[in-house]
Amino acid sequence: MSAFDLATRCSLTLDRVVCIGIALALIEILEKGAAFVEKGGDLEFSHTKLILKDGHQYFYAKTPRRCRSLPKIDIYTLELQPIPISHIWPLFTEQLTLAPEPLPANSFVKQHSLLDYGDTPASTSLSTLLLNEAQIFEVLRKHPHTNIVEYHGCLVKDERIVGLGFVHYGCTLAELLCLNGIENGIQHIHSLGLIHCDITPDNILMDGANARIGDFDSCHWEGTELGIKAGTGIRRQL
Repeated sequence: MSAFDLATRCSLTLDRVVCIGIALALIEILEKGAAFVEKGGDLEFSHTKLILKDGHQYFYAKTPRRCRSLPKIDIYTLELQPIPISHIWPLFTEQLTLAPEPLPANSFVKQHSLLDYGDTPASTSLSTLLLNEAQIFEVLRKHPHTNIVEYHGCLVKDERIVGLGFVHYGCTLAELLCLNGIENGIQHIHSLGLIHCDITPDNILMDGANARIGDFDSCHWEGTELGIKAGTGIRRQL
């Protein structure tokens, strides 16, 4: 019996609170993420979404509270929404390649994030996307190319594909271009009430692997009118 079933049965007894407490304690929190909505031109916190697992069952839930640390999440107040396994992991077939176990050293496993599940009709078809990618890589595996990632095969559990194995290549293009560092620098500037107004590749200086933002002659305080120089060449109110 799963924790979800146990909680349902216990709700019919006088020991409801105690039993549900025991049941929910068995549930594992896999993922969490904050959702924001646009309001008045700004992004405003909406809710925190959680992905939970109880044995072989998956659920998602939303809470209006910010959850910066897992121990502070009040599971007792959550309304658990089941996620059917068939929506997440497709069945493995003999036409697909089974990844070696264990995977070779320096391997990467691609798996779904479930945080978007239930937000759109397409988000409930994750298994279709995973199966499609596995089928595409069967074609690419027979016709390899030096500019296509090397595919190991499907990782399978309980006859379902739970991930795809690939050779690990170190970093993505975004990481190579230090976009994360640039974003952090921009966020720091904005936190001071400043707008750079001229973020271009020519104004990003490299300190080894660390990106540093330069050229602040177009920078203005938030809410002020742009001056003589603006990165876009357009004069407008910030």
